[in-house]
Amino acid sequence: MELQITEEIEEFQKAILSVQKINQELQGILQVQPLLSLESLDKCYPALLHILKSPLNLPENWVGVDIALAQDVFSSLKKDVLEIEKIKRLQETQNLLSKLLKLFNIFRRSKPNSIESLQNKLRQIDYPARQVLGSLFNSEVSSKAQLKEIEKALNWLIGLQKFSLSADSVQRILNTPSKRRRMAELVKEYESAHQSIRQGLDFLLSHFNESDITDYYLPRNQITFVELESFLNLAQSELPYFQEWLTYAETYQKLENLGNKKFLDALRENQIKPEQWFPVLEKRIYQICLDAILAKKPELKNFNPEVHERQIKEFSKLDFKQLDTARERLKQLHVQRWQNWEKTSLALGELQNLKKEANKKSRHLPIRKLLNDTQKGIPNIAKALKPCWMMSPLSVSQYINPDVIHFDVLIFDEASQLRTEDVVPSIIRSNQVIVIGDKKQLPPTSFFATGDSQEDIGDEDDASYESVLDECSKFMFGRTLKWHYRSEDERLIAFSNHHFYDDKLVTFPNPVQNSELGVSFRHVPDGVYDRSGRRDNRREAQVIAQLALEHFQRFPEQSLGIIAFSEAQADAIREQIEILGKEYPNLETFCRDNSPQFFLKALENVQGDERDAIILSVGYARDSQGKLYLNFGPLNRQGGERRLNVAVTRAKSKITLVSSIVAGDIDKTRAESKGVKLLHDYLEYAASGGERLQGNSYRDALKFDSPFEEDVYHTLVEQGYTIRTQVGCSGYRIDLGVVNSDRPGEFLLGIECDGASYHSSPTARDRDRLRQQVLERLGWKIHRIWSTDWFRNKPVQVRLLIEKIKQLQQNK
Repeated sequence: MELQITEEIEEFQKAILSVQKINQELQGILQVQPLLSLESLDKCYPALLHILKSPLNLPENWVGVDIALAQDVFSSLKKDVLEIEKIKRLQETQNLLSKLLKLFNIFRRSKPNSIESLQNKLRQIDYPARQVLGSLFNSEVSSKAQLKEIEKALNWLIGLQKFSLSADSVQRILNTPSKRRRMAELVKEYESAHQSIRQGLDFLLSHFNESDITDYYLPRNQITFVELESFLNLAQSELPYFQEWLTYAETYQKLENLGNKKFLDALRENQIKPEQWFPVLEKRIYQICLDAILAKKPELKNFNPEVHERQIKEFSKLDFKQLDTARERLKQLHVQRWQNWEKTSLALGELQNLKKEANKKSRHLPIRKLLNDTQKGIPNIAKALKPCWMMSPLSVSQYINPDVIHFDVLIFDEASQLRTEDVVPSIIRSNQVIVIGDKKQLPPTSFFATGDSQEDIGDEDDASYESVLDECSKFMFGRTLKWHYRSEDERLIAFSNHHFYDDKLVTFPNPVQNSELGVSFRHVPDGVYDRSGRRDNRREAQVIAQLALEHFQRFPEQSLGIIAFSEAQADAIREQIEILGKEYPNLETFCRDNSPQFFLKALENVQGDERDAIILSVGYARDSQGKLYLNFGPLNRQGGERRLNVAVTRAKSKITLVSSIVAGDIDKTRAESKGVKLLHDYLEYAASGGERLQGNSYRDALKFDSPFEEDVYHTLVEQGYTIRTQVGCSGYRIDLGVVNSDRPGEFLLGIECDGASYHSSPTARDRDRLRQQVLERLGWKIHRIWSTDWFRNKPVQVRLLIEKIKQLQQNK
């Protein structure tokens, strides 16, 4: 476009220069008025054409003839010629009659010839037309048609008077063939320049007003060439700005054509900066759309945040209360059914059997017979009194006769660890089966079924069996439970969420980030794996025992779990804890096996367990020769990555990975097991404090789900607050987090807007109770802003929000 503009400007400048040269020459040969504007060009052009259209063979002084006199003599001449023409016609008629009379011998005396007398009149030297018309006059003229040349010359002379030209200059051109030819050339140049100037002016005025070019508010045809030339020079020197102006003018015109003239005029009148025009227009459009929506939806138009929040609180209260109500209703239903059933003859008979067994001091019926014998046992009472039974699959096979006791619903929990052949007996004893489990966690296995060393067991000895969960997944309808609310810090689950669950788990951020939460790494550089002897890492076990003591001393109210990659390492850790327990007796009490406060287990046995803090011991390391084998016991086997997934997701608040090796010690190109490759990644992840995965905690780059959130963000930043956007590392994130200025690792307040995160929840329970409940349990203070109220009454909402932040700052 810049090239096109340059060409237009240069063409315009050439045309003006050409006119200026033509002007100089015309003034020399014709003494015309200076050509200063398009108006003067328009006036001069007809005069030049008129001169060129002059008849040939005009008298030498024809331009100076008195037109009035010439018109008078021409009128007299024309009268005489018409009379001659009339007489000639009459004579022709008379001649015809004379011939007829001669035929009939009729004599008629002829009259004198009047034509001859008129012709003699024209031949007289003093005849006026001869003196005035000069060479144009012919004394032998005898018809009106012969006067056309004189009439044409006279009309041309009359037309010339309109142009106020110098008669002498015009006559010289007429009398001089060379000047006449030059005049014809100048007219052609004139026409070309005239057309170029008109086009150039059209080009300029299609983008500018006349007032932009001249200071005198002149119409387009009166703008002088001097002003035009000055403007073109300026445009050429500032071509980039000129191009911007052209783009602006074109866009402005398009907007006007779309019916926005009043809007554009208002922008100019109010002196709105150009960069704000589009936001102002956008806001106006949105406002019109919003008004239209509100007019059709009275529930939005009449929205009241106080009433709405009161309804949410009432709903949350009733929704939570209905859980207790459901329990009570279930109890009442159970009591009612029992009261109806106990009156039956079947119930009366089994009640006698129950009392009989209760009164026995010895020789009680075996449990299987008591539950299944219809004569001596209580199979119906057992189901009526206890409609819900919790048993292992093997216990079901052992104690329940399928011909006697049948269940309506059977639920398998931790189904990934149940072999199909073990659960079939339970399935045939029920009408409906619900299978619950995680295919990413431990499968059924025989890994610890023998006492052999874990490193000596081959893949054929470590058979991972297909679970009932795997079998049922092939043909049963599945539903994924995505909410994860065990972890008080998202970094505890972020690794598994990313590597095992494709980032589909919904997790919740913690408002506080410190060393007591999340993931940490403790390197034991002098740890040695005793490959040929005990097959443990005693130095690493000592470090773990010391960490357990520190945990007990600092956080005695928090539970602790210790997970080892092997049974041998678990025994080594237990041995070191016992040594410390002699010096710290309370530690030994705290570390009782499988108490609610503590467990110490090998990797294969921890599924289903959880504790506040977890210490994970790798154990495997370089041996005394400094050699590292890529053999990490259960992780090398089939499904080893699932074992790692279980281990790293047992903590509620903190996990500490203790290892004598670092990620760089594991060559992933040599590792064939997926479990070993993921151990490498988890070593990196733990060493970074759980920050290695992209998207943790909050986004460094600003990201908003809606312009509404962005407006809230900028409003708070203008008030001097530090705001983080999209706080969290899973699909669910808190829209905005207000950072505590005194403790930058802590959020004072979480702000939720009724945007994408809010309306993505499928149910009111998730949206308005459960999510808020989980966040508040983690320590969040949540402030919700309703978009309708923000747009309607922003100053009040800003004031309430800032008051809430200041109140929290004072209470900290």
